[in-house]
Amino acid sequence: TNDASWLKNYFPKIKKFLSYYENNQLDKESGLFYWINDLGLGFDNDPTVFYRPNKSTGAIYLNSLMYGELKAVSEIASMLGENLDATIYKKKADALAKSIHDECFDNKDGYFYSVDLSLRKIDKNTFLHSGCPRFWKSLPLRIETWAGMLPLYFNIATKEEAKRCIEEHYLDANGLNSPFGIRSVSKKEKMFVNMASSNPSCWLGPIWINANYFAYVALKNYGYEKEAKELALKTINLLGKDLEKQGCFTEYYNSETGEGITNKGFQSWNFLVHLMIKDLQN
Repeated sequence: TNDASWLKNYFPKIKKFLSYYENNQLDKESGLFYWINDLGLGFDNDPTVFYRPNKSTGAIYLNSLMYGELKAVSEIASMLGENLDATIYKKKADALAKSIHDECFDNKDGYFYSVDLSLRKIDKNTFLHSGCPRFWKSLPLRIETWAGMLPLYFNIATKEEAKRCIEEHYLDANGLNSPFGIRSVSKKEKMFVNMASSNPSCWLGPIWINANYFAYVALKNYGYEKEAKELALKTINLLGKDLEKQGCFTEYYNSETGEGITNKGFQSWNFLVHLMIKDLQN
């Protein structure tokens, strides 16, 4: 329903949550958010953040999700009749989307990447810099991961950007596209590996069902219905075989064999497969 009245008492806290990020984790020059450190990222050992200097990465994962947060808060505000807040958060979401386009989409490769924000401040008094100070706000971290599909999930990408992301990257069997879904890190990258680890969990190649789901919706958003159906069937078969074999799911799976890697009995976002099944039945 459109009844959001139950959120009214929580709305100030939601705004406070976003304000924390804006006040503490927003790079004003690029307009991108950054992680303070590499702990508890969700995309645990994202190689564009993991073991890198604190506050240095404008992660495509973080910024895509923050866009989703800002857009959602704008919609909640509108439902609550808080029209000024609705306008403010929509403008913030639009500004972040522009920054993602400007800083994270790589025209050379045709993919969305995290970027390095740890550039020295422009000092016009440095004589040997003064003739041509830098005009770029970030540097690309050209490591191909599943998170580059998130701007497509949130409909941030243009049709042209999405076409390149999907056809040049997602569909590459030697890169992201595995027989079991989207590799968390491309097979082409030096840090690609399928291994069991915990704290951090391994996001350096294995198949994660939430990543499969994000990619599935991304494909559908831009009209790649055939490819979306193929990914849904890969996911259903992967989990179905695991369920038949051991009676439960696993947290993440080997991208080359489909075998469960670790944390037998994991459920959580694995049940996103239900939404894929529901789509296929309609």
